[in-house]
Amino acid sequence: MWRFVTLIAVIALALSAIPGLAADNEAQGWQVNAEELAFDADEAHPSTRRLWGEHEGAGYRIEVPPDWNGTLVLYARPLRASDRADLSVINPPLRGALLDQGIAWAASSFHANGYHVTAGVEDTRALLDVFSQRIRAPETALVIGHDLGGQVTIASMEQYPEDYSGGLAFCAPMDGRDHLNYLLDINLIAHALTDTETRFPEPALQSAGMDEVVQRLGPGFPTTLHPAGDDFRAALRALSGGNTPLFDAAFDAWGLRVLELGAVDGALGGLLPGNLYSNAERHYQVDGGAAEQRLNETILRVPPDPVLERAGIRPLPELQGTLGAPLLLVSALGDLYAPPSLHQQYAQRVDTAGQSALLANWFVRDVGHCTFSDAETGAALDALLAWVEDGNRPQSVDLTDPGALEQDDVGCDVTNPPRAGLPACED
Repeated sequence: MWRFVTLIAVIALALSAIPGLAADNEAQGWQVNAEELAFDADEAHPSTRRLWGEHEGAGYRIEVPPDWNGTLVLYARPLRASDRADLSVINPPLRGALLDQGIAWAASSFHANGYHVTAGVEDTRALLDVFSQRIRAPETALVIGHDLGGQVTIASMEQYPEDYSGGLAFCAPMDGRDHLNYLLDINLIAHALTDTETRFPEPALQSAGMDEVVQRLGPGFPTTLHPAGDDFRAALRALSGGNTPLFDAAFDAWGLRVLELGAVDGALGGLLPGNLYSNAERHYQVDGGAAEQRLNETILRVPPDPVLERAGIRPLPELQGTLGAPLLLVSALGDLYAPPSLHQQYAQRVDTAGQSALLANWFVRDVGHCTFSDAETGAALDALLAWVEDGNRPQSVDLTDPGALEQDDVGCDVTNPPRAGLPACED
């Protein structure tokens, strides 16, 4: 599984080197290496049928067990840095569990690297047709993904409600606009609270006097803080999902990396035709008193970009909450890259759309990004299958309740094993 320590560097590459939308794969140097598409049989499943190839600029792999039960999982890969020339296919971490249950899988490289969710949605849907042509049409099609692939999963469920019977998204950053707003808010808040000049847009916002910002936040940031650092901690607590039982541990674990998250500009390094970020109407929370008032009066305000509003944001489809089939979201309660607040926002959209019965949320008690155990991953797969096949909606955190994530036992029922150094659950 990906670890958040190394993920930050991948995110920065993916967001800073993404070319314009008009260029094709050849112009960007993105290519499918046909020789790398072939893959070996799993040791525990030596008799599977394995196929690979290229379709519309994307590579793919397919694996079908001899006792295939008619269910197909389309796996959407995590974020891949845009400066990587190869369009590579990643076998699903669930591969063994899928084959054990007689489930076939297929995975695409996508035809574009970088933070391009729509490429993943389109290529995953196209792969369903490839599978149907080369094998046969599945009786049940599910889409599952990690990280960027989690965003692809959710968008796929919304855009193709008739084609997918269910979805499972792990550690998804959720809606692209909401995610970028969160990442950039972190640094704008830090600049405002430390009376540091802020320039925006700037491709590497965090590099603009960030050493001085950190010193003004605290001499031993994140553990030893000045008053400005205490206010920053409070603002990030509210921004990321509230007073969860893991926030303090998450803040200490992420440390300086939480400030590195915002090292992007509002156009995602050229992926978009304008600035996606805007905080013109946003109210930031600190303490409800003078510090909060001062932050909201002094923070740089970025108005909506009329160019982008006209052009749209095709690479990052806005999630509407309109589901047609069960969707299970699995995240870490202390993930400060894809925080619980993004899940709260999406749950509200699903509720507004009248589809709350089709959404379930799990929060593992961890402070990493995509750091789930095999037991947790397998349990999520089993829960989705039971929901799709028998209509048994799994247990879920009710994110329409503002205090749901602040309960001491949130996530205890789905965390396996307990993580050392984090607040323990009562037996």
